[in-house]
Amino acid sequence: MNLRKKLFFILIPVPFIIILFFYYLHLKYTTNIPQLDDYDAVIYFLSSFINADSVSSKIQWIFSQHREHRYAFPRIFILSLYYITGKINFLHILFAGHIALTGIYLVILKSVKFSGVLKENLNKLLLLFFITALFFQIQYSEGSAWAISAFFTYFGMFFSFISLYLIHSKTKYNIAFAIMFAVLAAA
Repeated sequence: MNLRKKLFFILIPVPFIIILFFYYLHLKYTTNIPQLDDYDAVIYFLSSFINADSVSSKIQWIFSQHREHRYAFPRIFILSLYYITGKINFLHILFAGHIALTGIYLVILKSVKFSGVLKENLNKLLLLFFITALFFQIQYSEGSAWAISAFFTYFGMFFSFISLYLIHSKTKYNIAFAIMFAVLAAA
């Protein structure tokens, strides 16, 4: 077996190991404690929403501005989480944000067209390795411990990437979905 084939078979599991290690570290070391904007964006919002006396004021709380952002989609998720579980767990919000990070990763892989990876194409496998290492690193603290920032940022980027991917595909139905995901990215 030549060197390229050996290197190919050695590198096949590496992207999966990187992703598993990323999630392992987050599940092990992240705490269920709000940080920075989590107090206002999650706890204060939830308290205000629950104490609102009319449906219109509840809707207004969902779409109101928080600092420079409008957190409609995250707020709907927070309300769903609260009404399903009866409590707010910041680890669930963080994990949902990390799921969106995985979604961004998969959309990028789909757009790079990795169809020949398993046909011993070492260059594509190396590209897969570097894309994985770039996405699933733990040096950025916002995505690691700050629940609302991770959720808002990753889902905003995820919806933006899906919208761009669908626009690029140029079919009649994909344009409507692209517009829908663009609106979700801005919400």
